[in-house]
Order: sequence, then C-alpha cells, then structure tokens
Amino acid sequence: MKITKDVDYAIRTILYLSLQDNYSATKNQIAEAMKIPPQFLAKIAQQLYKARIIEITKGSKGKYRLIKRHDDITLLTVIEAIKGEIFLNYCIEESGKCFRKDNCYINSIWCELTNLMRERLASVTFKEITEKEVCYFNNNSK
Repeated sequence: MKITKDVDYAIRTILYLSLQDNYSATKNQIAEAMKIPPQFLAKIAQQLYKARIIEITKGSKGKYRLIKRHDDITLLTVIEAIKGEIFLNYCIEESGKCFRKDNCYINSIWCELTNLMRERLASVTFKEITEKEVCYFNNNSK
C-alpha cells in the first residue's frame, strides 16, 4: 500500500482540525497551515464529509469541523474514507480473481500482513498523533 497525496492531505486535514479549539477551521486556514492546494482540499473534504468524519458549513463563515472527537478517529478511518477498504494485494480484495487462492500459501501471508496493517492503523488515534506532534514540535523547536 502506498500513501498517496490525497490520503496524505486528508491526514493533514484531520490532524490540523484535531489541534484546533472546537475541532474546526476554515478551508483557507487548513490549506495555508498544512500546505494543501485549496481546490484539492475541497475535494478531500467532500470525501471526509461523505465518510461522516467532518461536517462542512458553507458560506462566508464556512468551516470544516470534526464530527467525532479526535480520540475516536483513527488513521485507518481516514485512509479508508479516501481510498476505500485497504488490502495489501489484489487477490485478497478481489476474491475469485486469483485461480490459486485456495492452494496458495502466499495468499495467507498477504491476509496476515493486511490484518496486521489494518489493526495497527486502527489503533492509532488522532488524539495520540496530536499529542506526539506537539511533543515533537516542542522538542525540535529549541
């Protein structure tokens, strides 16, 4: 699995919102602070909205706001909001596509690794990330 630019931008967006009071900010605030092209951010925000991770208030005072607390949002949630369910190999995702699946030891390894990756990503909340980011920033800005 490769973290694509849209996934990276979605993670940056949720990270930024996690660091804000009331978990909210304008599109321009996020775009500027996280170095995300505003048009790209608008597209990503729509996907995060459809996944029920953020709400979008339109208008001159429009904002993006987390619907859930940052300790209830995981890396897996955000990645899959953008890319759909993640798999290490297509043969896991598209059962029936591989004629060897039932007799393939490698398939069991891909399944095991996919499960480990998904479990790890599901265990990392944005609360944890924001706490580590603040510590990292404070330790490296001296």
